[in-house]
Amino acid sequence: MTTDQTKVVIVGGDPVVGRTLEALLQEGYGARFLYRLAEDELSELLTDSQLLIIAPPLSGERRRVLQEVMFGSAPVEIAMLELLPANGGEVPAQRGSVLFWPCSAEALKRAVDAALIIRK
Repeated sequence: MTTDQTKVVIVGGDPVVGRTLEALLQEGYGARFLYRLAEDELSELLTDSQLLIIAPPLSGERRRVLQEVMFGSAPVEIAMLELLPANGGEVPAQRGSVLFWPCSAEALKRAVDAALIIRK
């Protein structure tokens, strides 16, 4: 379903969660975790990628920067998968697929594949 060229960008506020996701998705995807959100760098990376994974927790400031890139004056069209804490607390983004985190590696990969298919 996927190729080695599938580029996945992971954005989130917890480096442990982000690096875990990056490691889980290295086989079969070109996953990259971004801890800092520089608006111009993020926009460029998203334009060159097929999927954005939003990992918990995402602070209000980081969510604002992400929404500006995604929905601002030059919106980026990309498939999205948002991971929400299983215990609640975060409101999902306005579009994209949702998966509760933590989850199994198999469930994560199925959700990634589904998000990529939906986007096509």
